[in-house]
Amino acid sequence: MNRTIAGVRSEHGWARNVVLATAFVALFIVVGVVWLLRLVTFEQHIGYFAPAFSADGRSAFLVERTTSGISWGLGWEFFTPPASVRAFSDTVRLQQLDLASGNVSTLETWNGSPIVGHTLPQYRGRLFNHLSVALRPRPDAAVEYALELALPRVPTAEVHQLRGVWAGDTRRQRGEWDTAPFAAVGASEPVIDGARELFALPGPESFPAALALLDHSDRSIHVLLRGPAYARQYPDGPALETLMTVSRKADYDHVQQMNRIKAERVAAYRAQGLSEGEALLRAGRDLRDLGFYPKPQRWVATVPDAAQLPTYAKLARLDLDEMETKVGLFPDLERAMAAPGTEVDKGFSRYIRHRDYANSERLNALLDAGTRELLIAHGGRVYHFQLLPQENATRRAGR
Repeated sequence: MNRTIAGVRSEHGWARNVVLATAFVALFIVVGVVWLLRLVTFEQHIGYFAPAFSADGRSAFLVERTTSGISWGLGWEFFTPPASVRAFSDTVRLQQLDLASGNVSTLETWNGSPIVGHTLPQYRGRLFNHLSVALRPRPDAAVEYALELALPRVPTAEVHQLRGVWAGDTRRQRGEWDTAPFAAVGASEPVIDGARELFALPGPESFPAALALLDHSDRSIHVLLRGPAYARQYPDGPALETLMTVSRKADYDHVQQMNRIKAERVAAYRAQGLSEGEALLRAGRDLRDLGFYPKPQRWVATVPDAAQLPTYAKLARLDLDEMETKVGLFPDLERAMAAPGTEVDKGFSRYIRHRDYANSERLNALLDAGTRELLIAHGGRVYHFQLLPQENATRRAGR
């Protein structure tokens, strides 16, 4: 009898152990799946945002963001619903980095942000919302700053901004987070100082992993600040080829060259006695002729000699009345006739018709039909006109 009871107990114990082991294995599998799929994660990130050179080029301003929280759910954009995210803390600091020593000074600190204490839907890759930052250092050593978070809401985003001015004296205007009607934060400027260019290196969850400086004169890269994710993201350091794909140096050099030529031409025209406005117009035309700007359609008028006229016999011909030019129906044609061989911008998309004259309508019809060459008689002379096509700018950044 005792033996029978002991056997039953043994069987019950064995069954209970099997159930416990099965439950443990199932729990282990569930935890493993959750871990592998990152369905529940604790997040902690540090990022360095939007560097900009100080006016003297000896330091760089930046924003450091430190955020922690949890996420749960799938959150793979285009494939699943968003994950749920709750931030425990979110601190941003306006900082200044001395480029010679590497020392970092914290100028302003804001503990907390509009995302803290709220459960928000968001996709992985930007769980704590992308922080937009624009820093604009001023010649007086102050810096204007603008930060922005756009919280996902239905039907539109809820925009929060923080704007102010840091200065070491009474000019300081400390900003605080506040709602805004729309997103309006641009980029930091300047990120280029001579041959040097600043970069924020991409990192996890839209937190830049590091700040780097590329010296274009020798193509050397200096990592200025490193976050916790830097070593994992960039085990071999930032690649020059990757930085060059997002570099703004070619555009910067293009604008600098254009501004230099413009200033030289304006000064030269002013020295000839032209007004500021006329000098600017002529300098702009010079830049266009040099290929910096696109060219519109242009008229070119020439005066054919008697031997050439028979070769133009099949061309359409307009005979302009003196009054048509006096009332200003064809100012571009007049300028072309006054300076044979010179390109003159076509002045109208369509020429205005005068009630007493039909040449405007005739010219519009010819141009609509594809005519790009014709004869125009005026003031006792016959002119051969050609309409040159629009041209794209030929001087582009990096060329």
